[in-house]
Amino acid sequence: MKVSAIESNNQRRSCLLPMAEGALLGSAAGYVLKGTYPVTAQEKATPAYRRVMQEIEEKRNQFGPENEAWLKTIKSKDKMSLAEDTFVKMFDGKKEGDNVGNFVFKKQLREKFIELKEKDPVSAQEFRRIIHQAKYEIDQTVKRSIEGYNSATKAIRPLSFFLIGGAIIGAFVALVRDVLRTNVRHS
Repeated sequence: MKVSAIESNNQRRSCLLPMAEGALLGSAAGYVLKGTYPVTAQEKATPAYRRVMQEIEEKRNQFGPENEAWLKTIKSKDKMSLAEDTFVKMFDGKKEGDNVGNFVFKKQLREKFIELKEKDPVSAQEFRRIIHQAKYEIDQTVKRSIEGYNSATKAIRPLSFFLIGGAIIGAFVALVRDVLRTNVRHS
């Protein structure tokens, strides 16, 4: 086996083609990185980001279209149980924007639970399950909202920074790889 790095370097014509390929691959990696790189602390510190996160948290405790749709799925059943009927009636008359996470509403939920527990313990447990399911649905909606705004924040990032940065890094890596490449001949 004979290594002839100097000979192969003399035989090569140019490193421009490998650098161009590296720049192209680097640009593609930069494009992908733009959308996959997590939202940074600097982006989270902007007033706009904090304002939107605060609005999302405030919406957590407000009655809205998502709540209405979820209640309609319960109402659409042919026969509602006592717990489901009690839960749905608690939201009768609620309008969009009404606070359902305040102390008064939570106290009403607790009173209804105790009332059901005295009448029928099985219904009380179902009522508790429905409350937990409602909380889970709210948490999922908040999570989707935060993920959506994080995606929007990533979309605002300047594409040119990621494309040019990726191209430069890719071209540099390709250049180093091309310079360090040696031909190995088996003799």
